Amino acid sequence: MALLTRTRNPSKLAQALYLSPDLAPHAFLSGEYTENDLNGRLKDRGMEVALVDPSYFWTEGRWREHRRGLGLPENDMDSSTKLAPLGLCGHYGETSSCLDMLPQGTVGAVALDIDGCIATVTSTGGNTNKLIGRIGDTPSMGSGFWAEEWTVPQKGFKGIVRQFFKKKQKVKHRAVGVSGTGDGDVRTPARPCLANWTLVLYQACNSNHLVF
Repeated sequence: MALLTRTRNPSKLAQALYLSPDLAPHAFLSGEYTENDLNGRLKDRGMEVALVDPSYFWTEGRWREHRRGLGLPENDMDSSTKLAPLGLCGHYGETSSCLDMLPQGTVGAVALDIDGCIATVTSTGGNTNKLIGRIGDTPSMGSGFWAEEWTVPQKGFKGIVRQFFKKKQKVKHRAVGVSGTGDGDVRTPARPCLANWTLVLYQACNSNHLVF
């Protein structure tokens, strides 16, 4: 999903539509129709996702970064907006622990349940001062995320014997889930998440389940 401006939790909207294929039988959705019309239809099923005013996503640190990128003074803001001093960890108006020094843009998660089913999600606000309409790697399959499960037949002598006597082959279940971030304009054509899956598929790795 892409080009959402009012969805508080885009990942929840993606999940809800994924579970309602009759409403959205497409692999990629974006824009106002997705956010308003399809979300409205989800309401009838009790799956509506909260919408907020775009100002909800405003933060002082990002605003300063935006102005700095345009070559404008960071402090030249609306008189009604009071700026807080620079926090201990380098973020304006923040005095929490220095864990805040970690990257605070793109977020992602990979989940593996007890049955071996794997799922992944990645969410971002995009690059600062990007062009209107720009879509990066995050919503692109293979670039910002990838999740897949498959089975591998038993190999070796036992596998050959089973095949010879036409017995049911034993299989191993494998799965890989990747959620990544970086320079979207580089990652999108490179598709690194798909490359990681390919390594596992062609047995470059021996683990049954890998999470990146």
